Amino acid sequence: MVSICIPAYDKPDLILQCVKSALAQTYQNKEVIVSDDSDNEQVYSVLKEYVSQNQIKYCQNKSRQGRLANYRRLLHELASGDWVMMLDGDDYFTDNSYIEKCIKDSISRNDSILYYFARHSVDESKQASMETNFIIKNGFEYIKNPVEFCSKFSHLTSLYKRRPAIESDFYQFNDLHGFLKLASIGFIAYYPHFAGVWRNVPMSQSKSLSEQDLDNIFRCFQKPGELGLFVNIQISNRYILYYFINYLFLINRLPENEKNHYRNVLIQSSRFSDYFSKSLEFFLIHANNFILKFYLKLLNILY
Repeated sequence: MVSICIPAYDKPDLILQCVKSALAQTYQNKEVIVSDDSDNEQVYSVLKEYVSQNQIKYCQNKSRQGRLANYRRLLHELASGDWVMMLDGDDYFTDNSYIEKCIKDSISRNDSILYYFARHSVDESKQASMETNFIIKNGFEYIKNPVEFCSKFSHLTSLYKRRPAIESDFYQFNDLHGFLKLASIGFIAYYPHFAGVWRNVPMSQSKSLSEQDLDNIFRCFQKPGELGLFVNIQISNRYILYYFINYLFLINRLPENEKNHYRNVLIQSSRFSDYFSKSLEFFLIHANNFILKFYLKLLNILY
């Protein structure tokens, strides 16, 4: 059984395409679950026909959960499948046979893969491939290369085993952190073709870091020297910040004799120190953003 979980929050004009793409997956043993975090009936009004025909399961949260808590509720409480996909309500699948390809591959490998992921496009739909080739990786070895892993990570195309995800406390911090932990304990499979579309929606929750996020992030820098190093290597672009911090969290789970080695590998990665111009562009666009205020305050304290 595959549970296609759809966390929704408003955007009734986009949710229908999302749900239709989930129902269009050719794999038959599936359930489609919508967890609506809206405080109105707009999403339900668009989906009520599918609900009444039992094509999808619909739940509206009694109070606002927030993006991460909604993920957790879907995974821990609402999903019943052996496998889970988390498809945000403003995204959609473009390869109708993607799940079927993944499950067939899993069966052929005696169920040894912990999760599958593919490429996704941004805003524009890309033609699906007929190929069934997967690149199999030892997850722990793969995530030692942060550039490779982060450049290919895609939440919306990730099909993962539900039980190991729950046991690893998935969505404790964010989606990437959960997949890093899951990959570190087994094999993963990458499908190098497009399977879905991520919409670059303005003010998307996945494009912003809250004050609580930052509080969680900077707790891992206990010494002024470490914080200074973090600033000096110019990791101020939001996505680089996001990936860098998640890798630090993962590295902290390693044995003591390995922590410093992999931490240095991460810090010395040229790709993580080559974002100065992009950082300036990011800050100019988000001039009133909390991150900018925090960053400037931090610079003032350090220098």
